[in-house]
Amino acid sequence: MSKRAEESRLYQQLGYRGWAKHKGYGMRWPATEGIISAGKRIFGESVKSHKKRNMYQEAKLMFWAYQQLRGV
Repeated sequence: MSKRAEESRLYQQLGYRGWAKHKGYGMRWPATEGIISAGKRIFGESVKSHKKRNMYQEAKLMFWAYQQLRGV
């Protein structure tokens, strides 16, 4: 039996709520989500760069600056 078939059977047996609780589905990483949210509040949701490489660099720089502001 494939992994997908096993998961489907488990879902059918437990129902959505039971399956979600069993798998931890919907649980976000609070620290990660909080850091990303704070970074977006301070610096905005977008970057100015057009090239993908520069976008990554700009995002890294934003999170570096966020860490400096927090004193981490």
